[in-house]
Amino acid sequence: MLLYEFDNPTTAIINDFAAHAAAELGLARMPQIKIKRDAAYSADNHTFGHYEPDEDTITLQISNRQILDILRTLAHELVHTGQDQRNELETDSGETGSPHENEANAVAGKIMRGYAQAHPELFKRAAE
Repeated sequence: MLLYEFDNPTTAIINDFAAHAAAELGLARMPQIKIKRDAAYSADNHTFGHYEPDEDTITLQISNRQILDILRTLAHELVHTGQDQRNELETDSGETGSPHENEANAVAGKIMRGYAQAHPELFKRAAE
C-alpha cells in the first residue's frame, strides 16, 4: 500500500521512493505510511519516524526537513518492516546498537546512496 495522501511534490517523491525501497528490500506488502507535518511530533517522541508492527504502519514527520533526510528515515523504517515480515523483530530490536537497528541503519544508507545518485536534483529540495 502506498500513501493515501498524494497532494504535493513531496508526497509524490515519498511515494516513488517507497515503491523503490520496497522492491529493493523484497517486501511482501507495503505498510501504510502516515505523514505528519508537525515538528512537535519529533520533539515529543524523539524520532522522525516510527514503524508500528502491530498496525503495520510507518509514521514519518516531514516538517522542516530536507527530502533526502525524510527518505532515509523511510528507508530505515522499511527495513524494520522487512524484519517484521520475516518474524525477526524482538522487544529490544529498536535499541541503539542492536543487530536489527544496525541493519536498518546500514541497509537504509545503501538504498539511499543508490537513489540519491539516480536523483541528484533532490539534494536541492526541502519538503513542502
